[in-house]
Amino acid sequence: MTFEDYLQLDAEDWVRLGLPEGRCAFVDGEIVELPPEFGVSNAIANKL
Repeated sequence: MTFEDYLQLDAEDWVRLGLPEGRCAFVDGEIVELPPEFGVSNAIANKL
């Protein structure tokens, strides 16, 4: 998958392709699920 393909994905594509529902990132042509935030990162995210 190219980055341009990734940018074109909509919610229906995510479901159809069986992609993760949580936070994700595009890495080396693949969509990978990110671990949940914790510690300082979580505290910062909650304040935002």
